[in-house]
Amino acid sequence: MDAMSNNIRHIIFDWGDTLMKDDASRNQAMYLWPEVCAVDGAETALKELSDHYILSVATNATESDAEMVMKALNRVNLGNYISSIFTGKTIGMKKSEIEFWKFIESDLQEAPDNILVIGDSFESDVATSTSAGFQAFWFNPHSQEKRSGERYQTIHHLSEIKPKIE
Repeated sequence: MDAMSNNIRHIIFDWGDTLMKDDASRNQAMYLWPEVCAVDGAETALKELSDHYILSVATNATESDAEMVMKALNRVNLGNYISSIFTGKTIGMKKSEIEFWKFIESDLQEAPDNILVIGDSFESDVATSTSAGFQAFWFNPHSQEKRSGERYQTIHHLSEIKPKIE
């Protein structure tokens, strides 16, 4: 990815288990949960990256629209760094569909090669977004497994993002 890093202008983060800890047992919008937590290193990473890149969130969330996601992000001091939020509820598609990523590309008016996607689901965050022409980091904090390809590589902590793209 070193050769491509100069192209990156926009970074899109997955929401659940990439920026904020998800709890699959909860069946209501995250902003309503009694307690919410940021993923380790999320605030520091967003703060560092927001100086040079436009940051957004893309999520499969079907119970939360952009306003609800922002309310949850604000509860852990992440909202100020995010310029756009794309949800499955609003777009009407899932991240596993190339059309989801094409919608984001069109909305951002940015070439896909200039966009980096970071998420914990290899299939929907990495495989599908790279098929749409985006670059990606697979965020895998739970094991030492690494995957890499022409348009993607693995990170195990959010602190790895900035050194890998600068």
